[in-house]
Amino acid sequence: MLIPSARTAPPSPFARTPVQMLHTVVLGAPPTAVRIPRTCALPYAQLLHVMVCAALRLPPDAPTASTPLAVGPRLLVPAGSSAGELRARLAMATAGRWEELLHRPFTRRVAAESAQPSSTTRAQRARHFMSVRNMRKAQQALNPPAPRATDYASDVDRLFPAEPQGDSRGCVDGANGPPVGTVRAAAAAALAAEFETAADLEAAVWRSVSRMAPESQPGPSGLRPEHVKLAWALVPAFAASFTELIRRIIIGEFGGDAVAQSTLSLVPKPDGGARPIGVGELIRRVAGRIAMSIAAPPVRAALEAADQYALTQFGTALAYRRVAAAAATSSWVLQLDLRNAYNEVHRAAVLAAAPDSPILGPLISTLYRVPSAMFIPKLQRRLLVTRGVVQGCPLSSALFACALARITTAASAAAPVAQAWYADDGHVYAPSAAVLGTYLAAFQAAAARAGLTLSLGGTKTLLLAPLPLPAEAPVAAPALLRAVPVRDEIKVLGCPVLSAAVVDRAERLRAAWDALATKTVSVLNVFRDVLDPQHTTQLLAAAGAWSRVQYHAMVCADSPMPHEVAARLEQCERDVLAHALGPFGDDLRDAGSTGWLRATLPIGLGGLGLRPVGMIAAVARAHDSALMDAVATGRFTSIDAIQSARKAALLAAYEARRVFVRRLLGGSTPGALLAFRDMEADGASFLGLTASARDGSLLQPALAQVLLALLLGLRVLSDAQRCRTCRRSNDADPLGHHYAMCPTMATPRHDRTRDIIAHFLISRLPRGSVVMESGVDAAGAPVPSTDGTRPVDVGYYSTATQSWFHYDVVFSGVLPGAPHVPLAGHHALPQSLLAAHARSLKVAAQRAHGVTFVAPLAFGAFGGVDGATRRAIAAMQAVGADMSGTPVRPGYLLARLQLAIWRQLAIGVYRRRCADVPRDARAARPYRTSQRAPWSTQRFNLQYSPVVPPTPLTLASPSCAAPPAPPAASPSPRRPQAATRGPRTVGHAGSYIANACESLALMAAAVRAAPDALRRHRRRRCIEEFIHDAERRCGDTLAVSWTSIVDETFARLTPARMQAHALTFADLMDFPLPRDICQPLLADNSPPCDGPATRRGTRMPQSSLRTWIVVMTSNDVPAPLVSWIMRLHSRWVNTQSTSSSRSSRSSTSSPASGRCNPRGSRDSSSGTDHSRVALVARPPQTRRTLVRRLSRDPGAR
Repeated sequence: MLIPSARTAPPSPFARTPVQMLHTVVLGAPPTAVRIPRTCALPYAQLLHVMVCAALRLPPDAPTASTPLAVGPRLLVPAGSSAGELRARLAMATAGRWEELLHRPFTRRVAAESAQPSSTTRAQRARHFMSVRNMRKAQQALNPPAPRATDYASDVDRLFPAEPQGDSRGCVDGANGPPVGTVRAAAAAALAAEFETAADLEAAVWRSVSRMAPESQPGPSGLRPEHVKLAWALVPAFAASFTELIRRIIIGEFGGDAVAQSTLSLVPKPDGGARPIGVGELIRRVAGRIAMSIAAPPVRAALEAADQYALTQFGTALAYRRVAAAAATSSWVLQLDLRNAYNEVHRAAVLAAAPDSPILGPLISTLYRVPSAMFIPKLQRRLLVTRGVVQGCPLSSALFACALARITTAASAAAPVAQAWYADDGHVYAPSAAVLGTYLAAFQAAAARAGLTLSLGGTKTLLLAPLPLPAEAPVAAPALLRAVPVRDEIKVLGCPVLSAAVVDRAERLRAAWDALATKTVSVLNVFRDVLDPQHTTQLLAAAGAWSRVQYHAMVCADSPMPHEVAARLEQCERDVLAHALGPFGDDLRDAGSTGWLRATLPIGLGGLGLRPVGMIAAVARAHDSALMDAVATGRFTSIDAIQSARKAALLAAYEARRVFVRRLLGGSTPGALLAFRDMEADGASFLGLTASARDGSLLQPALAQVLLALLLGLRVLSDAQRCRTCRRSNDADPLGHHYAMCPTMATPRHDRTRDIIAHFLISRLPRGSVVMESGVDAAGAPVPSTDGTRPVDVGYYSTATQSWFHYDVVFSGVLPGAPHVPLAGHHALPQSLLAAHARSLKVAAQRAHGVTFVAPLAFGAFGGVDGATRRAIAAMQAVGADMSGTPVRPGYLLARLQLAIWRQLAIGVYRRRCADVPRDARAARPYRTSQRAPWSTQRFNLQYSPVVPPTPLTLASPSCAAPPAPPAASPSPRRPQAATRGPRTVGHAGSYIANACESLALMAAAVRAAPDALRRHRRRRCIEEFIHDAERRCGDTLAVSWTSIVDETFARLTPARMQAHALTFADLMDFPLPRDICQPLLADNSPPCDGPATRRGTRMPQSSLRTWIVVMTSNDVPAPLVSWIMRLHSRWVNTQSTSSSRSSRSSTSSPASGRCNPRGSRDSSSGTDHSRVALVARPPQTRRTLVRRLSRDPGAR
């Protein structure tokens, strides 16, 4: 059954359901699934689009608590449910049985009764988060969890206090403000000024969704970023509809509980207590981020005028430098702390101080002018919050900073002080303590009027005295200031600030560095628990020692990092990396070892990407000091120049280290320098990939250890361990380089590289646009090989250039003679010497054999490529991304190819290492289960005949309340943008309709030749799957140009192919569909049935393809359908007359009649290739199964 379109979907299936029941469902339902099963992906994406369109049809200011979008995802895809359960839920929602779905029980997983997860459990959770590239959660999973709250309900009541009795400041009436229409018009104008076209806003929405952390917690509805990305890719109209919904939220036309509600998450603090985080709805976060990106510049300027740096670039560093400078001039410094500030500030104070930005006005009213609903699943409670701002809301930091800026401005009017604030962390300094006391009293009074309370008597509100300790506030100071503890050292935004009276200043700063190093070492040692060496190296590269001391080294430029501290941190990183490498880690213990020097080079320069603390701190010190001086003096225009100079200095330091590594390798084992030179040519870019078992990029630990040791040039074999297969190597091979050129590794490496390229293109390009292992004719088109030579490894057809591109994959592991490898010199993208040698050999061979139109894809045996190969792979990736409408990370395809090359090399070394181990003592061979991917277990039997891919179809826009603007022009194919995803995907959906039409036509020819094949081989089921596939692919885009679909079908059914299959117009249009198939397909959309009456009712007439086309266009059909059928008939007649004149000449030599099926069988009497008739209309698995069944059927032959 088709999903209801946007015009016919019910606006609110929960209109008669009590809102309290929906709240109960939200509180009791499990979280939503992150990954949707493949069989449920498209139905869920279509239902999600229906829910978005239903929200768009609501009038402005309508209640939204009962909209499907507010609760639908929780009901449709609950976590822990099987695929069958999810299909049942989706089917109920598709049929409109939402009320029944509300009462359907959930399947819950039984949680383990353990207070604290074990180290193994934590490591497995870290592996999971690393596999989705969420390093922050992976690090949190490795650490033992903080103690949980003992009294959850009491903590909630304490963190979310209610307004005092009789105080109405929590719910502010907006009647005194400007008219609602004026506010919304101003917001719409501001949004239109920032995004000139709908495509620009759509691209901004896509960027906001794609930048959200993987597997981030959803709001009360359960809608996740992964769900939006799924619908964005599968439903063509979803992008425009979702963008329109975000636009209406920003301008205030859609709001209420569906936007403002949130889920409470209490995050334990390391020092005790909990931080309340309100996880808002995804649509709230997207709209808030876009609105804040527009309003940030003027709001930032207003806050900086009030010494509030919450939105300022380098705001923490700027605040620290000002406080440190004041302390050095013998000023009294008062450090202020507010208790539960974000949750206790009065909303009236927030709204009164809200920035006067047109783009923020409607969204602020939606979120904070009325009480906010916050769901607390652990307490099965729904709380109406009337105070504070929600921590986690994109607007919360700016709104709280504006409210606090008004308080600090009023307090500073009572006393001449200077101050520096970063959010709620405040520091006020003055020459005398009496002035600070006056300010403190004024600040406390102003804060109390806004609902805020000073936290006194603790360890955060402190007074830094310019006097030797023991010291206390002067007697003349107010009693409130005398109650504040006095210190000669305070921690300002994470870094120490010392009083001018401190004598042992150097020792204090050294102790601070030692404490920071101790803390960093304890954090890095947790990385030893990571299960996979690939994840360990990625964590060290992205979250290693330098990332944890970089801020301190930048802001504390007057106290540089001691060399001993840098050496201690690097030693810790070496130990963690050595632990990850297992038996190969002993060679990394020395700080000057070649392996460690290579590990600390960037990935693009042949290293692992680890950052050496000592080198970076020494190089960046002068630039960081200049940067902080520019920030402190307000010279923000010079920041970019200073950062560019800093980056250039670091690159020069890395280049010097790389040249040093080259010199070390030049005098070591022969071939080591050549292998390193190959890695410099981007040979190890796969290290930047997300290592995940889902796509085969995560290797088993034993194999990953071998691979990383090969990358670092460590000894992987003993002198006695030599190749036992090819028998060509008699020399010792401690570095394992022999397996880069071993003949036993050549064929698997070549085939895997070819298959990865083919799989990438086949999954993204139209059917018939990719060939493998074929020949090429004089015109550059692929043809079957007749002489056994197959010069084309993989080729594809580009619709942009209307031409074929053919490639031959070649490798080289050795250079002739004694090659000269330069030790110095730097290029942005260096060329692999091995790849260049492989290309020269292949070009010479092609010239000798007269091969044209085939370009070599040259690789070095260690993953390096030359410039031509890099450009060719980038072009493949751009074409695939442009045709599929799915953006691909730059360099992704090249990284996958290089991983396959290095994996094969590691397999050869691992096999040799296992050969000397008794079989019963060997570990499981990890390479058998590593890199398991769809293309590793099957070979492609593709068509060699060139099939012109379809031209893009012109399809209608989704029918929503407000039609979106037409899409912008398509950008360059090498730079796909999210804004163009929708139109390309719509065309792709139309192509599936043409696929179905062509499949039915070709099956008509097969059934005509073998009438019994339909039922005997269950082809009836295949037809039903094809029809349903076309229905699902169409979704809500049934308003297509059917003339374009007919044109596309004929572009595929070339005259030669129609002649080969003996197709006629009658076969195409009157192909009979069995009644048992037509009954479920036509039950809801067919015209009144006029068949003869029987005991079971009116008999369903036998329908044809003509009836099926009527069903597919049953929205507004009849007249256009008749016109294009007439056009179809005339074109068919013209095509048949044209092809009949050639039949006598091509009956014996036609390429179509001479093609052989994959098994080599062909009907010699009629020239019809029945066994591959369904393969032409690629790709569902059912069609390949059908070909195998037909090839075994004597009647079909």
